[in-house]
Amino acid sequence: MKCRSLIFLNMILTAAILATTIYSTMAAPVEAAATASVEAAFAPDMWQKYCLIEQGDTAKGYALIELTPAIYSLASSDLRDLRAAALKDGRIEELPYDVVSYGQTIVQKSPVAVINRGVNKTKSTATVFLGENAGLHNHLEIRTADKDFIKQAAIEGSDDGVDWVQLDSSGTIADVTAYGDGFRRTGVNYSQTNYRFLRITLTGAGDPVSIEGVDILFKNQQKAVERSIKLQVVSLKTIKKSKAESIILTSGFNNLKLHSLEFSVVEPADFSRDVSVFVSQDKENWVFAGEGKLEMLSLPQSKQPNLILPIDSQGYPYFEVLISNGDNPPLKISEVKGSYTPDYVLFPCQKKDSFRLYLSNKSANAPKYDLVNLSKKIMAASPPVWHITNPKDNPSYKAAPVPESEQHNWLLPGILAIMAAALAFLIIKSLPHVMKR
Repeated sequence: MKCRSLIFLNMILTAAILATTIYSTMAAPVEAAATASVEAAFAPDMWQKYCLIEQGDTAKGYALIELTPAIYSLASSDLRDLRAAALKDGRIEELPYDVVSYGQTIVQKSPVAVINRGVNKTKSTATVFLGENAGLHNHLEIRTADKDFIKQAAIEGSDDGVDWVQLDSSGTIADVTAYGDGFRRTGVNYSQTNYRFLRITLTGAGDPVSIEGVDILFKNQQKAVERSIKLQVVSLKTIKKSKAESIILTSGFNNLKLHSLEFSVVEPADFSRDVSVFVSQDKENWVFAGEGKLEMLSLPQSKQPNLILPIDSQGYPYFEVLISNGDNPPLKISEVKGSYTPDYVLFPCQKKDSFRLYLSNKSANAPKYDLVNLSKKIMAASPPVWHITNPKDNPSYKAAPVPESEQHNWLLPGILAIMAAALAFLIIKSLPHVMKR
């Protein structure tokens, strides 16, 4: 009997090991294939959504698209599943891209008159008058038909045309396009000023450059582009114990990182209330996002109202605003807006192609492109911003195959349960024989 029991036990253990091996073998190929497919070349049918990119100016070879709240909501939180693509001759080709921040540069041109020009063997000079009430300026463009030169540019400023102050002596203008390749740059930056006169001196090897005209500009680099969306009210209630009001709002979008809330208050005219903001993914678990004071005073000499509250939403879609009212009537709030700084996708473009942005692929890894190391230089050329449509379903999308381990997740636990039951039966049956001994 003892021998038979040991044989039977050995059979059970062997069967369990065999079942586990078979189960692992069934699961491994599909899981390995899924992993391999992620690492392989771009396959559009693995992405659930895409946006059409409406083509604009292609002269600079690169373009930008602004990511919208809908894109943030459907893409992964770190944007690793974004893919830029071009349609070329019926084929969809992956394009390198980089996610960048983009600020606006405001350019204002000043009316000027060139009142004096001079040329000799070593240098070219020009004096420019910007008018009696010259505005701010910090950049000039030299107009010349000359080619194949490299010249150093010194810029001086004056209020009377007599006494001069040096603004910059390190500028360079150049033209190296004579042989097809190369570049042309005739602009020079200098310290921001409002001098009424400028004097430009160009020096360097070779024949002097003829200064035919000068454009004076004020380039004002603005802070990053700001966008706002209106939040929708989910619920509103009064908390009597703490004399506060709770307003739950939603942006309607996941992964949209709002950095401030702006309140439009109808009444009362004068108030000062402490406010706390919490954020949540599910309206159940809340995380602190910021606090501050909403304040407004209607007196003429008073400062601007403080109705903007800085927060860190962490990309969560729900907001609870707790307003401490004390013994005052609640604020009548007509609207709450959330502000965010959009990201932009920078990608190469050609006129003959059409373009798409693919998104929504949970298994996608973050790509690695050389463009990431070049994007700052490309952005300095101010590539144009193109329009992008709302995300739509990808008709060629094919869901990734479900691994056998998930299709038959009952298999291994079932086999082990049967083995355990058989083992328990064998032990119970053997007990009488053991007790007799």
